[in-house]
Amino acid sequence: MDSIPAETIASSIPFRFLVGPNQREFSIHSALLTHQSPVLERLVNGSFSEAAEKCVTWKSVDEGTFISFWQHTYTGKYTTDHPIIGLKPESEANREAEKKAVPEVERVAGEVEERAAQESIEAAAIAKEEEELAQLLEREANTFTGLSSRAGWRLKELQANAAGRVAREAEKRAAIAEEEQELAALLDKRHRRGKLVRKDNERIAHLQKKAAARGGETTSKELTKREAQWNVFKHQRDSASFGAFRSTDLFGGGLVRSNRNAMVLLD
Repeated sequence: MDSIPAETIASSIPFRFLVGPNQREFSIHSALLTHQSPVLERLVNGSFSEAAEKCVTWKSVDEGTFISFWQHTYTGKYTTDHPIIGLKPESEANREAEKKAVPEVERVAGEVEERAAQESIEAAAIAKEEEELAQLLEREANTFTGLSSRAGWRLKELQANAAGRVAREAEKRAAIAEEEQELAALLDKRHRRGKLVRKDNERIAHLQKKAAARGGETTSKELTKREAQWNVFKHQRDSASFGAFRSTDLFGGGLVRSNRNAMVLLD
């Protein structure tokens, strides 16, 4: 792996990984990820939803396997002559885990690729429907005799589909508004009382993390997040044992689309 200045690594934003069925959080500096492979460079700097959120969920990879990936990212080796403090020496069992990790990672990559492809297909289908809907509405408005029965049926079908998309978007926005109200109430409660029970503090952290992923962060909030991620990273490092694992294309991207034509239904 090419040499990277320590300052570049230390100042880069940590990329978060939610690993395993319990989605335990780990982090790796993004400057190191971009030097691993073109795939990981796209993960950090590309147009995928994971790149925007600086976070990816990796449910099918066990924690030990990820620790091995982490070590490879920071040292260029799955094993080192001088182990990093906190990491246990690799055992025969962990070497066996490496053999299992590769097909598992490839399977995860396949699932993400499939999801990205499906999202792309769905986005193209929606764009086509919206264009067809706009054309039918224009024909209906400019035709003296109106639409044929077949065209009229198709118009109703497209309007129903568009209404469903608008409704789902409204539900999503309502859920976000509800979470924001809950967060504001909890923060106010903490301000008035000075301290909260553990459950409330965990809920605040969860809601703040979701809000940050949705809307980005100010410099001060980003610094707080980096510090929190570094503390989590140190805790994981001190307690982790690891297998081995290699970089591969694990990530798909989110797509943003417009419902501009569908909004005619709201008039």
